Amino acid sequence: MKQLRNTLIARAHQLCHQLGLSEDDRRAMLVANYGTDTMKNMKYYQLTLLCDQLQQRVSERTTDQERKSNAELDKARKKLIASIGGYLRATGQEENMELIKGVACRAAMVQHFNKIDLAELKRLSVIFLKKSNDRIKQNVLTQININ
Repeated sequence: MKQLRNTLIARAHQLCHQLGLSEDDRRAMLVANYGTDTMKNMKYYQLTLLCDQLQQRVSERTTDQERKSNAELDKARKKLIASIGGYLRATGQEENMELIKGVACRAAMVQHFNKIDLAELKRLSVIFLKKSNDRIKQNVLTQININ
């Protein structure tokens, strides 16, 4: 039983560290919730409850970070789709989602569009935006020279 308590105490300390709680913050939380400033004075069931609560907080934080990361990836994917679509329009080519994703995959050298990482999505967006702007300028200059 003592070894299990020590394991729970170690786990609680690890979770506190993951949450970025200082020693003072941890002690204040223990006093407020359990009436003690050290985990060594806590009962087994209290340690179990503490670990469950701390794990829940870690999971919530991870979920928030994942949501932010997914939102940023989604935004970058849409921007790349728009920039490739603009390039295809500027060059007078057919434009559809399958073709756009195929172009992106070939440019990124991956098999699936969603496998393109954030840095590569941003890099390709800039490249295709620049290419479409260059093509539009070239078309304008050609129109000026014709007239």
